Amino acid sequence: MRSRILTALAVLVAAFLLVTDPVVADAARTITGKDIKNGSVTGKDIKDGSLQAADLSAAAVTQLRGNTGPTGPAGQTGPAGASAFAPPPAGTVVTGGGLLSVDVSGGTYLRSYSPLPVTTTRPLSDSSASRSVLFGASTFAAQSLVDAARCPGTFAAPTAAAGVLCVYVGATSNMEPTSGELYAGSGTGADGADSSGFYLAGLTQGAGAAVVRYTWAYTAG
Repeated sequence: MRSRILTALAVLVAAFLLVTDPVVADAARTITGKDIKNGSVTGKDIKDGSLQAADLSAAAVTQLRGNTGPTGPAGQTGPAGASAFAPPPAGTVVTGGGLLSVDVSGGTYLRSYSPLPVTTTRPLSDSSASRSVLFGASTFAAQSLVDAARCPGTFAAPTAAAGVLCVYVGATSNMEPTSGELYAGSGTGADGADSSGFYLAGLTQGAGAAVVRYTWAYTAG
């Protein structure tokens, strides 16, 4: 009987303290950051290994980084790049174009030189036995210089067989049909420019403006 009275008395005392004593009441609820005085919690109060990087500020994480390590060894030297003076790799297609335009007083034989932006794999040839400077289909060109098999392209889409330079004539004015000629280099026969250019020639019909527009293609090979 006595123990029951003591137990009931203890419960009443505890309930009284929760209601009347602010210290006991505060201890009974959840403690938040507002309840902790700034600067009162130290490293000793935090369990070792309990903090993660996400719990720290960005500035604190930055300060945790170590010093920069030593520079590593230099890598191996890479292969040398292609020379601008060397022929392009086999199969490379290079295209360009030109315009022959001049006023003449009568029938005149005209020539227009076209330098190439590359060096050809082999010197171009205008020899009948090994000719590699040719026309695509054209009424301006001398028909013996037209090779539709090796020059199957067009003025708008020039192309060429490997090792061949093909010229495609577009609009012409005051030029004799079938008078167009092509030569490797800067003149007839072999010369030092056979790997770097060609020239187109033709005969005008009479006085006035003479015009030949053309494109070309060269395929390395």
